[in-house]
Amino acid sequence: MSDDYAIMLSPSLYKEIAIPSMCTMAESLSGPAFHSCGNWEHLSPTVRAIPDLKMVDCAFGGHTDPAPNTPEDISEVFNNTGIIVNARIVGDADVVSRYVKRLWNADMRLIIVTYCQTPEQQQHAYRQIQRLSQQQTSRNVIPIHEIPSQSVGNTSVINKTEN
Repeated sequence: MSDDYAIMLSPSLYKEIAIPSMCTMAESLSGPAFHSCGNWEHLSPTVRAIPDLKMVDCAFGGHTDPAPNTPEDISEVFNNTGIIVNARIVGDADVVSRYVKRLWNADMRLIIVTYCQTPEQQQHAYRQIQRLSQQQTSRNVIPIHEIPSQSVGNTSVINKTEN
């Protein structure tokens, strides 16, 4: 569910107003996913407590969102929960790598979506993410797809923890 207004609400107001309708809409699905543009760290514990939450979507870095989330805060809240963090990061391979290092924890389920200016930068970012994933854990890391050399966006990796 896209809740771009969420950043304007207090945790108690979000819990009272938004979560019930989100859960009702997600009843026919296997559970809700949460997205909000901007920095929603103040809501992260409340969001984590949404019943049957499957995934959250976050922007990291000023080129991705003018008010990005802090990787360490999101990592702390969603580490070891089984909730997938979809991390959107715009920048060159070094920028992507810096944010991934700050965000990723070995007990976190993570999808990394990147956008680099050139196919070469995108491939370099993908290789750096692969190296980081090998450093984090030698198991439970599944590359979703490799980026064709003519492509420019969307590197994705999931770190699956055993439940």
